Amino acid sequence: MKCTSDPALKHDTPCEVTIVLSPEISIKINGTLLRTTEESTAIYFANMKEESFYHLKSLLQYNTNEPETIEDELANPAKKPS
Repeated sequence: MKCTSDPALKHDTPCEVTIVLSPEISIKINGTLLRTTEESTAIYFANMKEESFYHLKSLLQYNTNEPETIEDELANPAKKPS
């Protein structure tokens, strides 16, 4: 996914990510900025509603050549870096 990034954003800043799938469906995720540059932004996804999780999981599975990798990563979630 490509989005606008702003290197002025600071590490550990709380944020909300919204991915609009249709006028009726969006994925909303609360997170924390891990790093940002002119080219990219890394966000730790802290929490989301169950419906958003379902849509995000489906979106990732449909857009990968290895959908089983998604299941493996969900079985062993990453911890927030300190």
